[in-house]
Amino acid sequence: MAQKMTNSMKKIILALVALVIGSGAFYLNRMTQMPEEATNAVSSDECETAETGHGDATFLNYDMVIGDKCAPVEIIEYAAISCPHCAHFHEEVLPELKTKFLDTGKAKLVYRNFIFDNPFDVLASTLTRCVSEEEFFPTLQTYFDHQEDWNQVQELRRIFNEAEKADEGRVAAIKFAKAEVAKIGQMAGLSDQDSQKCF
Repeated sequence: MAQKMTNSMKKIILALVALVIGSGAFYLNRMTQMPEEATNAVSSDECETAETGHGDATFLNYDMVIGDKCAPVEIIEYAAISCPHCAHFHEEVLPELKTKFLDTGKAKLVYRNFIFDNPFDVLASTLTRCVSEEEFFPTLQTYFDHQEDWNQVQELRRIFNEAEKADEGRVAAIKFAKAEVAKIGQMAGLSDQDSQKCF
């Protein structure tokens, strides 16, 4: 029963991902057909006057954006760092999207974490917010690029199931996940000490 539910949930998640990507492609296609004056509805001067910055908010309290924050079209990406489809998007789709729309000021991409229910995703998402704001997207990309190296769900389950008690299994599994996520954090410039402090 649990396996059927898991497969059903996988199908639902895949359908939602396909819907979001399909909708994004439809709107981007429509955007390329719009006259230029329609895509430049808000001038940079108007936007800078209206936008006063983040005030007292820290880097942890606002969305990360690729592109002109005043771009007339906003694309919101909800991505899990441990999601293979999200990694594919960042590797195969985002570069062209960035070149055609984000770098030209036609659109902006707002990145938001969609946390999967696993320690790898929670810990990796946490570490992306423990680097400087300028290093957020490069760190995120490092996690996507090396996803198969650190996102070891089968090994995590094995460690959990081998413990005699559930509490011991949880502790061992989380310790394993922290170590794997921290290895990639080192590739992104975080020391092991910084990663442990962040966790």
